[in-house]
Amino acid sequence: MPTIRLATSPSVTFPVLAAVVLAGALMALMALMGVPTATIAHADPQVDTSAQGDAGKNLDMGIHYVLVAKPDLAASNLQAVLDAVVEDAALAELVSVRGLDQRLEDAIRRGRLLPGVGEVIVLLDARVDAGRLALARDQVRIDAAVAALDGTGRQQVLAQERLLAAGEYAIPALLRAALDTSKPSLSVSARSMLVREGRMAVAPLCAVLGGEADADTQKFAAQVLGEIAWPAAEPFLLNLANDESFPGDVRQAASTAYGRCGGGAGTVAEQFGQLARQYFDAVPSVVPYPRDAVNTIWNYDRAAGLEGQSVPTPVFGSMMAKQLAARALGIDPSSEGALVTYVAADLRSENRAPADFEMADGGRGADFYARLAGMNTAAGVLDLALRSGDAPLALDALDAISHIGGSATIVAQQPSSLSRALVFGDRRVQFEAALVLAAANPRTSFQNASLVVARIASMLQTNAGPVGAVVAAEEEAQAIASDLAAGGFEPGAYAPGIGQLAANIDSFGGTIDFIVLQGSRSFIERELGALRETAAFNATPILMLADVSELAAVDSAAGSDIRCLVATAGTGSDALGASLAALLAKAAGGGFTSEEAAAARDRAFAALQELGTRSAGQFSIVDARRDLIAAARSPDELLATQAAPVLALVPDPSAQAVLFDQAMARQGDARIAFLYAVADNARRMGTFLDPKRVEAMLELVQMSTGDEGVAAGAAYGALNLPSAEAVQLITR
Repeated sequence: MPTIRLATSPSVTFPVLAAVVLAGALMALMALMGVPTATIAHADPQVDTSAQGDAGKNLDMGIHYVLVAKPDLAASNLQAVLDAVVEDAALAELVSVRGLDQRLEDAIRRGRLLPGVGEVIVLLDARVDAGRLALARDQVRIDAAVAALDGTGRQQVLAQERLLAAGEYAIPALLRAALDTSKPSLSVSARSMLVREGRMAVAPLCAVLGGEADADTQKFAAQVLGEIAWPAAEPFLLNLANDESFPGDVRQAASTAYGRCGGGAGTVAEQFGQLARQYFDAVPSVVPYPRDAVNTIWNYDRAAGLEGQSVPTPVFGSMMAKQLAARALGIDPSSEGALVTYVAADLRSENRAPADFEMADGGRGADFYARLAGMNTAAGVLDLALRSGDAPLALDALDAISHIGGSATIVAQQPSSLSRALVFGDRRVQFEAALVLAAANPRTSFQNASLVVARIASMLQTNAGPVGAVVAAEEEAQAIASDLAAGGFEPGAYAPGIGQLAANIDSFGGTIDFIVLQGSRSFIERELGALRETAAFNATPILMLADVSELAAVDSAAGSDIRCLVATAGTGSDALGASLAALLAKAAGGGFTSEEAAAARDRAFAALQELGTRSAGQFSIVDARRDLIAAARSPDELLATQAAPVLALVPDPSAQAVLFDQAMARQGDARIAFLYAVADNARRMGTFLDPKRVEAMLELVQMSTGDEGVAAGAAYGALNLPSAEAVQLITR
């Protein structure tokens, strides 16, 4: 895993970074000459090249043409800027050096609505923002800003602005300066700045507490945390206050700070467990940069000081939750809640980690702990997954339960989480929960028990691919439906609003795999709110299509919700298909491939066959009759012949009739398979064929030979029809 000591943004451009290093060398030289380095701490690195000069002119003209509503000229000039200035940091520096910050903001606001300019202005805005962030977090600039805290009044103001912009990334440098008693004035300023950083300083300073730092450093960190008074620091402060291995003044400082933070109820273990759950839920107050690609997990090393591990934001919350839950378990090994959080966070980290991010698992994957922790924990993880709308995590929990749960343990759980999984807004989860319950065969009834067989049978469909719903104005919905079909997706339903969609969900099987929302920003925000409050869609992936001028606002409304993806409206079937594939992969582990659909169908047939041969239990194969008959009648011969022996187990006259009709309608191996299915059904139930079908059976027996004749004879005999036909054939 990548580790950062002094968090340096990887997106700083080479020219800008070179200029920064040059500025740092110049500062060192001036210090040797006796010139106060703070006098240049506010200087920004600049690259004075002809390319930059041309780009600056293009930027001036592009902004001008946006403001006077000349879209062609605006777009060409701004595109020239984007092409010439490759690195984001250099682009942000160019805007700053030319004093264009305010004019650019005005141009961005107007340009989003200007035809022909929207896309380039959105890209320019995103790149400038990324560049500003990269510059703000550059460690050389941060160090210069910390030094300038002891400079002139203006230098201090500029330094404070820069350090506040750097946020969490400035904390290691500020902590070093605050602890450096050889520079008292700078130490006081740095301490004050740590307090001003507010919640951005909390996680780094909490890493100092109870670790390898000396007693004075821990006392200092506790005092600063007390002044910040952020609740997330409470378990760390309480733990230090209770740790008798530290001097009394350190413990007292921690206790005082704990009170100033609120002094919540609960033991240290309980509070670490609660904080772990907040990270798992990605509560905004504990995630410093939810919109960034990475966040930082902090650690204090006696030799290196405060250092950070940069991790992808999708796994930051779960990795922190895992770390804190482990800490809670170290204090109280009996904490079931902490164990559930640990296992859930471990599984989620594996699910959401990018392919190029290596998870440290000590040779044991998350599924090891999910099974090892037992049925109670697995059920708790499933409950947590259902409540948080996390389909991949729910599937992981169900996998663990399928390996460790049996009739006795599932009955003991009063399968509440499993029963709720049957109505969870994801077909995979519904199917897996149904398979687990069918295999366990609990004797006592439970909520949604009637859905178990239906959920299994639903996988017999020949088309098990993603089925979506479109929520938009009718004309837009028709265009989207056409693009969906062209991209290989099934547009299963249309509604003008989420309320209408929820009211009619049963008309398309009770489950949809994704929802496409298209409309104005206000429409999307309203319908998104309704979606989040509708239980039937608690895990359904949502693709929001918006005009380019409103993409940023819609993306902001979606927040960090993993179920949501924002894309530009009207870009065609290829782009829509790519967006949906990315969304389904992110939110639900991807749609069913043809191989996965076939495997699910095989498992469904196996489960139904087990139900059909079972002597007792509350689940009946009769509930799958309709789906089995549809499969037996399918033109897909493989599907039909798979269905035949399972349909034979259904104790219903209609099953026998369908099996016989299909035997008569098919040829070769398929006919033979259905004839044996007729025989099997007749052995179990007796004969229910009407006279017309009996006559057809006689004709088939008379004309059949070879393997087909053997199968026809078996069917005839099992139906217990008059033996005179056999005598007639013998004496012929």
